Amino acid sequence: MEKKSCGKYILLILSLFVLGYIVSPTILILFSAIFEMYGCKVDNYIVMLAPYVLSIMLFALIARACKTRLKKELDPKEGGFRTSLFFFALLLMLFFQLSSLMLPIYQKIRNTESTGFILYSAIVALLTIPFQTLFEELLYRILPLRLIGDGKIESSGKSMLIIVLFSLAFMLMHIGNPEIKRYGHILLLYYFLSGIMLGLFMIFSKGVEISWAYHLAINLYGAIIASSESGVLGNRTFFILESNHAVAQSFISLILSSALMLYLIYIGRRKNLFSL
Repeated sequence: MEKKSCGKYILLILSLFVLGYIVSPTILILFSAIFEMYGCKVDNYIVMLAPYVLSIMLFALIARACKTRLKKELDPKEGGFRTSLFFFALLLMLFFQLSSLMLPIYQKIRNTESTGFILYSAIVALLTIPFQTLFEELLYRILPLRLIGDGKIESSGKSMLIIVLFSLAFMLMHIGNPEIKRYGHILLLYYFLSGIMLGLFMIFSKGVEISWAYHLAINLYGAIIASSESGVLGNRTFFILESNHAVAQSFISLILSSALMLYLIYIGRRKNLFSL
């Protein structure tokens, strides 16, 4: 690997980490405090999600200073970003999530919050969660894989090691989530395995589209359609789910949805679809 390329990606990873977890949250908290001084309270939902939007915007400027572009980092090995693949995977995963909602294993409770409040929260989620998921995909998968692949996303022993190491980091960044406190640290394994699968999607498809679409679908579903009482974004969804087997269902859902995405990659390669 060229030292220049290696240095660039290390700088990009560190920059994105600092922007996402230190600089942007600090800026939003300060602005929130200033608004509150004048009697205008900023919704915590915005304070929680807006830093990801700011982080991606600032990161795009840093990427340009490093003689690259954010769009270039989202491109697969050959050709541009496969938009049709991204949206097909996104819709497929949303359909999977909505189908699971119909299963009788869940007790679905209609949210008692006003419809206006839920719709407002849904709009905020639609505007910010694509940036939140892109931030995590860049930090924990895209940039690390490009770091050891000399700017490319390719399958190798080093790639698998990077996936494992950054999946551990991905897991640890969720350790403070409310669902961990409620259901126990076994759910950290869920986040670790999710990171592994997202990395595999990226390697097998030689691009970021399926991984980002999968991640985005899960987070949008959990922010807009249905969440548990211990959801990290609070109870702003249309439905609140209760289940006595939430942990087991999380792992089963991960297995089935991962198999679905791997099958999509397999069919895409075999039928020469979506440039796979």
